[in-house]
Amino acid sequence: MVDEQTHGDDHHSETSSAPVTRRVRLQLAYDGAAFFGAQVQSAQRTVASELTTALDRITGQSVAITFAGRTDRGVHADGQVAHGDVLSPLSDERLQRSLNAILPPDLVIWRLATVHETFHARYDARWREYRYQVWNAPFRHPALARQTWHRTRPLNLTALEAATAALVGEHDFAAFAGQGLGVPGRTQTRSTVRQVYEARWLERSPTLPGPSGQLLEFWVRANGFLPQMVRTIVAAAIEVGTGRQVPEWFESILRGRDRSAAPAPAPPQGLSLWRVGYELRDQPSAVSTILADSDTNGTAGGHAEH
Repeated sequence: MVDEQTHGDDHHSETSSAPVTRRVRLQLAYDGAAFFGAQVQSAQRTVASELTTALDRITGQSVAITFAGRTDRGVHADGQVAHGDVLSPLSDERLQRSLNAILPPDLVIWRLATVHETFHARYDARWREYRYQVWNAPFRHPALARQTWHRTRPLNLTALEAATAALVGEHDFAAFAGQGLGVPGRTQTRSTVRQVYEARWLERSPTLPGPSGQLLEFWVRANGFLPQMVRTIVAAAIEVGTGRQVPEWFESILRGRDRSAAPAPAPPQGLSLWRVGYELRDQPSAVSTILADSDTNGTAGGHAEH
């Protein structure tokens, strides 16, 4: 997708005699297993620290990075968006290739483009979409362990969908919020009301030579998210999916706005920030675009989600 604010590379080519500071938008993917989250943390390896180190090596400057969404320790991203102001004579394409050449294997820049100086990765975002994967099988699968939550008790997809159907619309999600936001009696300094545009479960069962199982994926898209909100929603939905609770129990938690009524959050490794929207129409994730291009060219049998 071409951003309406994107400028061409002709104004920032390697031949420019006097490079000027420009704002670049980055679309990122990373395996969160070895990161202490996205934001800068003192003496910890984060996505921001790796990006700033690489930018410093290429541009000779310290560049502050702003993300569209915060991701906790162990949470992945397929379509994280960030921006920063750089001073470099390199074109967008050359800058992207140079950065990717020195970034670690668990972090990549899918796209890099010069944008208007007022673009803000966080505040200009209209919505964000997260996806959470659950491996439902008698035995764990090592190849899926870093991206899924393994649940052995059989899960009913219809029950999962019935539970999370209550999420769509504008609600107070205090019951699913972390960092003390849903604690009764505690003075709240921020709103816990969010609008969910889409919430659904899908089965993504891979063909594997080992014991059978189902790979379930929860998609949720909203105008914003609270700390640990998606992971707590998934944990509560799993209670319904196993039959231990009913969909009405899930809805009562939502309506009650009491964090103590909901279970502990699901583990971080199943969660990924899938994409961020900046326009009225959907913005495909980088993964979806690659799969779609491969399918069009007949080089792979990928399935693109939009």
